[in-house]
Amino acid sequence: MQNFNRYLIFYIILAVGLVIAWSQVGHRAELRQEAGLSLMQTEQDCRPRKAPCAAYAGHFALLVGPVPQGPALLVVAEKLPPGAALEVIQLDRQAHELEAPLLRPQGEGRWILQVATEAIQLRLTVAAEGRRWLAEYPL
Repeated sequence: MQNFNRYLIFYIILAVGLVIAWSQVGHRAELRQEAGLSLMQTEQDCRPRKAPCAAYAGHFALLVGPVPQGPALLVVAEKLPPGAALEVIQLDRQAHELEAPLLRPQGEGRWILQVATEAIQLRLTVAAEGRRWLAEYPL
């Protein structure tokens, strides 16, 4: 009977911990939605340094792919909202933010992006109409 009580207490503590953890996850998701930030869906097996890779939001997309000349990447926006601004962040292996990469406009929703060789993740944020969309690309 004593072992049963120990197991019962263990499972009660485990259940309380899970409830608290899930409530924290839900709270964070609510905060993100209130801030107007939406995550874009990125293709599986995405490696933009090797082949073009897209991230989708309901009505527009961002395509990132290699440029034949050197380590730069080409960013192509498809049907961006009017007045949209593009922000780029690159991260290293320790998730430290690296210096902002050079983003050169090429016209008609196209940019050439100079990515650091030590960058392993790229975050593109589109801001328009009081909302923000975030796309993450592994490099």
